[in-house]
Amino acid sequence: MDFQMMTNIFLFGLLSCTDPDGVTTEDYVPPEQLTLPDLTGVDMAASFEEALSRVTEIQLSPAWNGNRDALDLRFDGCPDIYVGAPEDLDMDDAEGISWSDFCTTPGGLGYGGFTYWDGSVTQQGSTTSAEGLSVNGSRSMSGQAIVNANGETLYEFKGEASDSMYLVEAPDYRRWTYSSLVEGTISGTMATGASKGFRTDMYLYASGGNVDSLQARGNVYWFSNLINDRFDSAGMDLVLTGENGAGPDDCTLEPKGWIGIRDENAYWYDLVFMPKDADDTTGYLDEEHSACDGCGILYLRGIETENYGQICPDFSNLWLNDSVDLPDADDFLLTLQQLE
Repeated sequence: MDFQMMTNIFLFGLLSCTDPDGVTTEDYVPPEQLTLPDLTGVDMAASFEEALSRVTEIQLSPAWNGNRDALDLRFDGCPDIYVGAPEDLDMDDAEGISWSDFCTTPGGLGYGGFTYWDGSVTQQGSTTSAEGLSVNGSRSMSGQAIVNANGETLYEFKGEASDSMYLVEAPDYRRWTYSSLVEGTISGTMATGASKGFRTDMYLYASGGNVDSLQARGNVYWFSNLINDRFDSAGMDLVLTGENGAGPDDCTLEPKGWIGIRDENAYWYDLVFMPKDADDTTGYLDEEHSACDGCGILYLRGIETENYGQICPDFSNLWLNDSVDLPDADDFLLTLQQLE
């Protein structure tokens, strides 16, 4: 048998080999090239701007305020109120308050599940004094609760959330820091208004007054009210610095990190920023991509694409007011006395 014949037999064997499931290589169909979505008329820069703006609203306050408003409508004994955590949470020495019940009030308001909350706040001084007014508050919630009436969900909170704030206000001086972590689902007209709510795992840290900064890390899925009528989710891991308090080497035109948005067809559009600054110790030398120009590189399903060009969102509107909605000092407390 000559070499050519042996080669032909070998190649035939490769072309017709069978795996354990009975599928031969003749059944192989090459994957089609990834079809790029049509973004004609879609303002991607504005979509990323709206995504970050809406993410700053992913805080504990909607769940906390919705729970308070729902309890304002309760009937005596529906739901039952407890000092401490319900048995479902298995928390020892819990010092907060909870409600746990499955009941319907004479007015048709239904409570189901449980919610536990705890909060504390200290404040001293005055905004007119040289030392100023200082507020230091923190609060947390856990629950698997829903409140409804006539088939409409008024309040839903399933998960865990916490936040804290430190604020100092004095004549010609203001400084604050705020952090929030929400892991779960929040919905209902008492919590999110006309919106149908969201499911999230989002951490925020922000500062304002003398130093403007924002960190956002996590993801969120909105049940309705899509961004640009197209994008239902956002994910990000970024740090953004404002003009107030920025150092000479800080880039205020763009964040460090990335921000992604997802359309209803599950296509993720990730915008990656790489500004260089004084903290850059990576030795990265791509001056074109690491310039502080406010633009990022767009990746589609994790693959860099030049079809859409550079995307240059403007996040400066975040600093026109406080970048997050700060709670009032009174919002950190929801006591038995207040419920009564």
